[in-house]
Amino acid sequence: MPNNIVLTAFISLLSTLGFSQFNDTIIYRSGMEKIVEIEDFSETQLTYLYINRNKDTVKSTLKIKTVNRFVIYDEDGVLQYDSEFISGRKESKKYPTSVTVSKHEISINPFLLPFLSLSGKYMYNFGDKMQFSSLSRLTYISPTLLGDLANNFFTVGTGVKFTPYYNDHFAFGVDFVPLFILADDEIGLALPISLDFDRKFNERWGVSFDVGMGTIIVNGGDNLFFRGNVGVLWSLKTKKTFETGY
Repeated sequence: MPNNIVLTAFISLLSTLGFSQFNDTIIYRSGMEKIVEIEDFSETQLTYLYINRNKDTVKSTLKIKTVNRFVIYDEDGVLQYDSEFISGRKESKKYPTSVTVSKHEISINPFLLPFLSLSGKYMYNFGDKMQFSSLSRLTYISPTLLGDLANNFFTVGTGVKFTPYYNDHFAFGVDFVPLFILADDEIGLALPISLDFDRKFNERWGVSFDVGMGTIIVNGGDNLFFRGNVGVLWSLKTKKTFETGY
């Protein structure tokens, strides 16, 4: 049960660091609800902390068959896990009911930096479900990488992005960002449509990948244009939480 192992490690880490907020909830089959901090669970048993009448923190366990449902939140009150138990069998919801997304995200390709080159993007996310973004891209390729192809290569542009899907660790979107291109003494305009994929490792860091194609206009003529980039994704602290509705 890999999901249980990952969740258990996550809960144990929060407990070790002293982040317990006692904002998890156990709902018994009788209908009674109890506010606790869940430490661990399996298909037969659930371990949790609670504060008793003497204001002492007490660890306790109970059998899963007495539980109808339990929910787990992180230290910011964002829902992390929601389980329902039917006839003693645990069933997990496929999608999270809510997602937290940063309003400002930056992605930089680390592989180009040793060659004195840079490729990155900045996104400002907005909307009731953060489905819209203002997206800016900038790329500079130094002569070290270009060799005999060109003396310099520089692109910059700003456009829009639409992200119809988020979950805790993944986001998918599509963008249109016109790019002004300078290569040697030639100036061009590229009009690519790109697909964007983000993989989040935690609330602050992840990896972004985007690839696209379109038309490039140079010297009055047009040709097919391809682009792509992979980068380290950094999410700034300003965030918004919303219901996914999936």
